[in-house]
Formats: sequence, structure tokens, C-alpha cells
Amino acid sequence: MQKATSSPLVGPALTWWRGLSVPWQMQIIGSSMFTLLDFLVRIMLFHDPGIALGMMLAMAPLLLLLIAGLGSTYRLLGHAGRVDAAALSAIVMLSLGAAALCVLAAAILRKPFGLVLPYVSSGQEILVPLFYYGTIFACWSFAYFWVDAELARRNERQRAAQARDEALRSELRRLRQQLDPHFLLNALNGIGEELHDDPAAAAAMLHNLTFFLHHSLAANEATVVSFGAERDSLSAYLAVQKARFGPRLQMQVNASPEADGRPIPGFLLQPLVENAVKHGDRSTRLDITLSAAVLGDSLHIAVTNTGTLGTRNPGGGIGLINLTRRLALHYPNRHRFALTEQPNCVIAELTLTGDPC
Repeated sequence: MQKATSSPLVGPALTWWRGLSVPWQMQIIGSSMFTLLDFLVRIMLFHDPGIALGMMLAMAPLLLLLIAGLGSTYRLLGHAGRVDAAALSAIVMLSLGAAALCVLAAAILRKPFGLVLPYVSSGQEILVPLFYYGTIFACWSFAYFWVDAELARRNERQRAAQARDEALRSELRRLRQQLDPHFLLNALNGIGEELHDDPAAAAAMLHNLTFFLHHSLAANEATVVSFGAERDSLSAYLAVQKARFGPRLQMQVNASPEADGRPIPGFLLQPLVENAVKHGDRSTRLDITLSAAVLGDSLHIAVTNTGTLGTRNPGGGIGLINLTRRLALHYPNRHRFALTEQPNCVIAELTLTGDPC
């Protein structure tokens, strides 16, 4: 079955139409409807489609100019978008003025052909068309004011949305940039201590630190990263910490392939892992496990460490406060966070539904 193709004129016409401003689109639509109505009225008056068509074609340019002129005049007078007493007076006066020009032009066009308006007396030959044209121009003017006011409200909503988006981006940048400076100092001190005793360990520690900082800087530019990229960054962070604490820190990362491809906010999990290192029990051995799996449309993440909740800040600390704020921004009403304790074990669990905002 052959596929139907559109006319080659349709595409350029649509492009031209979309390129027009809304006021100009409204003027073209209004003048077209006005011209069609005038044509139908003249058919009913003269009972001759030929005369009605000729009058319509002769009057159409004037109608288009008058409608465009009304819109421009309202904007110049500063009345567009609101109907107050001054705007109402302008609508009445300008509509009557435009109607008078139409009555005069129609009378001039009818005279060579001896056409007269039926069903009206000589005194009404001016008043009836004046009322007819004046009513249509006034209706178009009120519609113009309504559309202009609606456009102003829409633009205001767009500006407000843009302001909220910018504030959101600024808030997210600020939250992502709150890297614990003590971690950097401790890591650099650890590298300095290992330089003489174990240069290979110092080089590995420096490599992991560089990778982690590179990911941190990239997260400031990209709001959303894959879980796989976040996991690699956390592995580098834990490797730096393991170089500091030695056998007292053991780590394990378990993530399904489906989880690796899921998008999450960059640097989102860092506070959970930092807290596990900071508050976990290192008296014998601190075990930290990061696991992730996808169930349906949700990504389930858990950070587990040996220890108890008793060593943590009752208020949650700045890291967890930032985490909850970022969750509210990225997953409004689509997330769950729980920090629970089991025998000699603390579990931080996250459930993220859908993609982040």
C-alpha cells in the first residue's frame, strides 16, 4: 500500500506559521473569520454570490489593515493585557473609528454598481453597518486583550519556573560541593607517610584519590550519572580509606548489571559511605558493603557497616541532612530512606523510583 505524501507547500507553510508571534497569528485568524462572516452576510443581503465575493475581496485588505492597526494601537497606548476604564474607552472609540472606515469604503464600492442595502431605510444605511462592524471590531478587541493577558500570565509562569529551576540547580551544586575537607587532609597525610616506607602503596593511594576527585569534579558539571560511575568513585574512595586503616577496613561492592546502568544524582551516596567509615566500628575490623539491585522501576541500594547507631550524631549530621534534601529535590514523593540497626550492624537503605529530576 503506497504511503500518502503531503503537499510540498504544507511544510513551508507550517514553518512560516509557527514562526509568527501569537498576536500576528491571532490577527490573521481574526481577519480571516471576519472576512468569511462578511462574505456570508453579503450573500444574505444581495442574494448574489458574485457580488458578495467581489465585495469581500475588495474589503479584505482593509479589514486586515484595520485589525493589525487596532492591535498595534493598543500596544502603543499601553492598554494591552488589561481592561480598565481607559482601555474600555479606547476599545469603544477605536472600534467605532474602524467601523466608520469600513462603512465608508463599502459605500464607495457599492456606488458604481448602484447597490443599496435592502431592508433598511436611508437613515439606517449608515447606522446598521456601523453597529455591525463596530460590534465585530469590539469583540475582536476583547479577544485580543484576553489572549494578550493569557500570554503575559504564561510568560510569568515560565519566568517563575526558570527561577525555580535555577535555584534548584544552585542548591544541588552547593550540596554536591560539600566534600569533607578532613578526608582530603587525611588522604594526603597518608600518602606522605607511605612515600618513604612503601612508594607503591603511596602511588596506588594517589591514583585512587585522583580518580575520586576527578569524579567529584565531573559531578559538579553533570547532575546525573550512572550508578556504575558512582560505584567506581565510591570504590576509589574506600580504597583510599583502606590504605589509611589497613586490615582494619574491608570493603565489598555487589551491584547487578541492571543497577550499573541506572541514572542517579552524582555524589548522592557519598555521605552514606563516609558515615560508614567515620562511625563504623574499627576496634577489630570494619566491614563495609555496598549493594544495589533493580526491582521493577525502583533502584534499591544498601550501605552496610559493622557498628551501632549509638556512635552517630542524633541529628543525622550535615551529610545525611544534605542527602535527604537532595532526595526531595531529585525524587519528590518517589523515594524512601531508612537507617536501621541490627546486631553489630548498621544498614542505610535507599529506594529510588523512576529517573531523577
